[in-house]
Amino acid sequence: MSRVTILGWDCATQPKNNGVAIAEWSAGERTRVLALHVAENDQELLSSIEKVLAQSHCTLIAADIPLGWPKISCEQLASHHAGMPLPGQIDMFFRRLTDREVHRRLGKLPLEINADRIGRAAWATLNRIEQLRQCTGLVLPLHWHSEPPLTPAILEVYPGGTRRAMGLPNKLSHRHAKEEQVADRRKLLKKLDLVLAPIAQALATESQDAFDALLCVVAAVDVLEGRAVAPTTDQLPFAHREGWIWVRNRDELP
Repeated sequence: MSRVTILGWDCATQPKNNGVAIAEWSAGERTRVLALHVAENDQELLSSIEKVLAQSHCTLIAADIPLGWPKISCEQLASHHAGMPLPGQIDMFFRRLTDREVHRRLGKLPLEINADRIGRAAWATLNRIEQLRQCTGLVLPLHWHSEPPLTPAILEVYPGGTRRAMGLPNKLSHRHAKEEQVADRRKLLKKLDLVLAPIAQALATESQDAFDALLCVVAAVDVLEGRAVAPTTDQLPFAHREGWIWVRNRDELP
């Protein structure tokens, strides 16, 4: 029976805002969360991921961050000069194909990677991934199918889209009191169909970063169990260049 170690990674620029969930998936069984924590610093964050990669060759990293930029914006900015216009459609410039596809399927628009905070978080994460490659000697390619990976690989996921596909409400904003946010996460945690120890349940209710790391695990399970939508043949060249958000459709719920 295939067993896959899933590492759900809620990515952020600052190490202290990175949530990491480590889980074990087996076909036909409920996914068990083995560990859940929020990083203290970069060294602790990378060390915890390195440890997982060293213990399991069949590891799938599900990262909540855009892993590429829109193809058109990359091409146009390479030759752009100050004061000159940028041709084409604005949505094509700021939104990747996968962003537009998620919006079309789920009615929820991912953050644009050219925005300040998400762009900085993407930059930091891509550099952390490269550090992991250098430290471990692993290639860490992107994963493109529902079969378990033969070597450690990476997926781009989107907890907000996974919530929408599962019929869960959007997360409460910072305007809501902490008590409301904790109560909301405690209620939603029961719907994730994950096996968690009490200490992990407590952290997931207290920390949005930890809770989102669990949603990254759920998104990876959707990929392994064939629910997530893969790019079509026509979309694949864009996906390879820009990245691809793995998320299931609403109408594929049990």
